[in-house]
Amino acid sequence: PHATWAAGSDHMDGLLREFHLLDLDHHQLQEFGRERLEADRAELERFAEQRRPGVHWLEQIARIKDHHPPREDFLEVYRHEMERARVHTAAANLATLPDGEVCRMAWVPEFMRSGLPIAVMHTTPPFESGLESEWWITPSDPRAPEERRLQQQRDNCYVFAESIAGHEIYPGHHLQKVHHKLATAGSRMRRYFSSPLFVEGWGLYTEDLFEETGFFESADVLLFKRRNSTWRSARVVIDVGIHTGGMTHGEAVELLAREAGMDLHMAEGEINRYCRHDNPTYQSSYLLGKVAIQALREQVRAREGDAFTLGSFHDRLMSYGSIPVSLVAEQILHSKPGTGATT
Repeated sequence: PHATWAAGSDHMDGLLREFHLLDLDHHQLQEFGRERLEADRAELERFAEQRRPGVHWLEQIARIKDHHPPREDFLEVYRHEMERARVHTAAANLATLPDGEVCRMAWVPEFMRSGLPIAVMHTTPPFESGLESEWWITPSDPRAPEERRLQQQRDNCYVFAESIAGHEIYPGHHLQKVHHKLATAGSRMRRYFSSPLFVEGWGLYTEDLFEETGFFESADVLLFKRRNSTWRSARVVIDVGIHTGGMTHGEAVELLAREAGMDLHMAEGEINRYCRHDNPTYQSSYLLGKVAIQALREQVRAREGDAFTLGSFHDRLMSYGSIPVSLVAEQILHSKPGTGATT
């Protein structure tokens, strides 16, 4: 028999129920993804029409991508946006920046580049000393056809770099895993465990947070953020489709290119990663986790009233390590306001 990357519906249902602690199956997950994709597409089209009446959002995105850095400057562009995101996180009191935390930049090693069209984040290792993470950026391949190299440049445009740095570094994955490490000093199991629903949900949540707190100001970035939202909701549809046998690799690439306006280079790299990932449902975790964190925040805000602050909520949220959001919610909603985890 031929090998397949499809995990099967039973396996996906088991992961949703037992690993993510969610009360839904793959049918409900796909319906959730389709509904969110439709809503995100409508919002993208509405915003695009308001920004440039009569100009399709795909054309607007294409024009934004025309403004991209030289290939040799990829690393420095992302470094600059990382530093801007850190300044905003501190200035807006979005979360505590612990002493000693740092994120360094480097190029993705050559053997990893085929499945990483843009970048990959390596957060601070849980059982090593220090609070240092590394953000690896994929360089342009001088051996690739010129058309493919240009596609990669366009996907690394200045606006995309600005739209993603918060998700990856501040107050996203790097800062969350720094808090995770500090919060789990008394529990080796909690330090080891990492729920993608929490981790990726937090990363996606920070993109909305940056718009909410005024970091994303330009219409270009706000349009790109809405395009990125359709990308994440399309992931849910694709995740279920490719792992339950309802969607081919080619269909998944075409859907991602159509719904998120990705050039072929990035769309193929994304789908390759989804197919070979060791955790089906991982790609759905971004949106599922974000929705869960937003719901919890509103519950806490309603409970605390005028005493509620984003910074204290985020610090409390991250004080439980990286366990599923439903378990964090149980702890927060049954504890005294303002208290965090004890390990």
